[in-house]
Amino acid sequence: MEKYIVKLTQVEREYLLSLIKKGKTSAYKLTHARILLEADENSGEEKTDVEIAEQLHVGAKTVKRIRKNW
Repeated sequence: MEKYIVKLTQVEREYLLSLIKKGKTSAYKLTHARILLEADENSGEEKTDVEIAEQLHVGAKTVKRIRKNW
């Protein structure tokens, strides 16, 4: 199984965090932002797709797809 690595820059990370803090965008965009922040390799913690999916109550395939599209 391929693992798609997500490495966010500081600017990308700040943008995603601002989306979440405002909460004024669609639910799927907020979920995608949360997934990307959890999947970020630069954060120091490496989480599997299954761990992220369980934490955010989404499917593991959703996490994989969002990683791949990033």
